[in-house]
Amino acid sequence: MILCDVLLYLLASIITIAFVYFLVPTLITVCIRLSFTRRIKSCGMICLTFDDGADSEWTPKILDILKRFNIRATFFLLAERSQENPEVVRTILQFGHEIGNHAFQHNHPWITLPNRYLSDLQRCNRILTSLAGKKHIALFRPTYGKVNLLTLLFALVHRMRLVYWDVDPHDYKCTSSKEVIDKVVQKIGDSRFGAVVLLHDCRINSQINDAEITVEALSEIVDTLRKKGYRFGTISEALEKSKIVFSTWE
Repeated sequence: MILCDVLLYLLASIITIAFVYFLVPTLITVCIRLSFTRRIKSCGMICLTFDDGADSEWTPKILDILKRFNIRATFFLLAERSQENPEVVRTILQFGHEIGNHAFQHNHPWITLPNRYLSDLQRCNRILTSLAGKKHIALFRPTYGKVNLLTLLFALVHRMRLVYWDVDPHDYKCTSSKEVIDKVVQKIGDSRFGAVVLLHDCRINSQINDAEITVEALSEIVDTLRKKGYRFGTISEALEKSKIVFSTWE
């Protein structure tokens, strides 16, 4: 009987911890994501975002394409790779793009020990802040788009905005650039709403070699959407424009 009571107590404790640590933050971020997506849609601007860099080979090629089209984008950087390629990070900033925290390594926040994941986020902020010349890192995209209680508290304490997406072609799974192009263009369509496109300038745990397919697709994605009348900008630019839109509505 005592053993049963102990087991029930342990089970109840585990359920309570899981509820507080995983479920509550996830429900909160559903609301955050809906609000964020609504604001981006209101601005009518396409935000190209690139995860998992900086990469010494593929990030510069993406930067060259963006420069040719005179487009600014947002790069969510892994600090481990950024440490290895500090000049690439500086070039991103010199070209007028913005950067965000994507942790030190690409660990999953639900299966990584809390102290390890929090340390990853803190290390990433320190490294990126240093590379950016002590500039505050205001944007944060959690790895795999998942959060836990510490993730949420970290963003709150450091005054960082959680950044999600609504167009994900899964370019790391695609086998051709055409597949990436078709998925992005079809998803955005002719709605004239704004959108956040998730792409990768480096591959993590992928069967596809590097980011060549993404690089090959980028020019046509931009060209096609521009012909449809879309404009491009960073996450911060889109959010700033959405303030004006909401103010007008009010």
